Amino acid sequence: MLKSISRHFYHQFIPLLLICSAIGVNAESSFLNRFYDKKITTTEEIIKEGNQALKITKDEETRGKIAAILASNYFYANDLKGMKKAIKTLDTSARKSKNTELKLTRLYLESAMNRALKKYKPSRKQIHQALTEMNKVTPVKLKGKILYNAAALESDDPKGSNDKAISYHQQILGLTPDDIPAIITLKQRSRIRLAKCYYDKADYVSAKQSIAPLADQNALPRTELQYLLMALKIQQKHPFLTSPNDYLTKAESLINTYHFESDRARFEETKKNLQASNKTASDGLTPKNS
Repeated sequence: MLKSISRHFYHQFIPLLLICSAIGVNAESSFLNRFYDKKITTTEEIIKEGNQALKITKDEETRGKIAAILASNYFYANDLKGMKKAIKTLDTSARKSKNTELKLTRLYLESAMNRALKKYKPSRKQIHQALTEMNKVTPVKLKGKILYNAAALESDDPKGSNDKAISYHQQILGLTPDDIPAIITLKQRSRIRLAKCYYDKADYVSAKQSIAPLADQNALPRTELQYLLMALKIQQKHPFLTSPNDYLTKAESLINTYHFESDRARFEETKKNLQASNKTASDGLTPKNS
């Protein structure tokens, strides 16, 4: 089973945010450092500490980075009102700082929000602008996120193109360098979405093959959850898991531990469908304890 990186490791040091000018530490840099170092991991923790840091942060580029993190985590928490507020802050910071990376980040996040609201027309306009302008920036991570959200829109929009989504995911899998954590995570997530594209084409063998490389990889908790749910979805059409109930148990644990509320309805639907099908399998991936 795709293994989530140890929560114990992440939570070794989670002090309250303090302003300690005597040792050169401030709340905003503390938040960003702790976030990037994976010392805070649940959406609840990130949102709480991010908002605390935002209140005292003056530098617009730093405010934009914090707001972008908040927007993503409000999305994971299925709090689209909070996401909208964070995006507004991000937009203000992007304009004031004239930072192109913040502008493109705002575009793909706003596209994701509208996609979640099923407002596909504005979502498409925003991601198209981001795709058009993304070569103005060099960070491969940002380009990958734009491509990822473009692919997600093609998959989720009833008028979208599955073939375009597959093409975007293939571009992501070809990004280099591929040995840095952010790109590894992005490619893991892209493989999961690519599996869904093949699933929607009723090509269940290719769907299984798309996620097969992830079975023994370490991953962030939400990426592991997406892998589990996708594997269980494929299981209903093309049984390949030896212990699907282990996957259900692990998925539910991740949702409850990390407050991934935006995934709960999909989990419940997957659980209901899997139990209804009552299929067993013997020819595939065997979940491992993580």
